[in-house]
Amino acid sequence: MKQSLDGRTVFITGANGGLGEQFVEQALQRGVGQIKCVTDGASKYRADAPLK
Repeated sequence: MKQSLDGRTVFITGANGGLGEQFVEQALQRGVGQIKCVTDGASKYRADAPLK
């Protein structure tokens, strides 16, 4: 069962790879409104990038 995240804000640590990156992908697929990420700077996700 996939829970909808429509309009919600999520906080994800380790978003630059591994499980953290997968959490970001899943959140985007579930309609999250905003993602707050903690990375080591090597992430493909940027704070100023719009959610797709």
